[in-house]
Amino acid sequence: MVSTAPPQLESGASPFRFDRAELAGAVGDLGVLVPIAVALIVKNGLTPTAVLLPAGLLYVVAGLVYRLPVPVQPLKAFGAIAIAHGFGADDIAPPGNHIQQALREIGFVQRLDQNLSLQRA
Repeated sequence: MVSTAPPQLESGASPFRFDRAELAGAVGDLGVLVPIAVALIVKNGLTPTAVLLPAGLLYVVAGLVYRLPVPVQPLKAFGAIAIAHGFGADDIAPPGNHIQQALREIGFVQRLDQNLSLQRA
């Protein structure tokens, strides 16, 4: 199982690293995120804030908590489906909440697995 715990740091080491590889990773999703965001805004009539703010917050929080980027492939797939079917904000919100709940439950179960494995050791 892949650990979701932040990596342990050496004494005096900074928890953040920013070099060319980090910069490349930071802009790596733009090739997929920008076209989907533009299509959701232009074709589906969503506001830019409703599209970009949650994505940005997700990236920032994931970076601060896990110290590594987290792919948001389920959200990209959902965005592509919403674009293809022309869903508006009222159609997108309920399934988005279901995805959020499912990911939260997956994280909770993984956290339980980690705690149980630590207790057995």
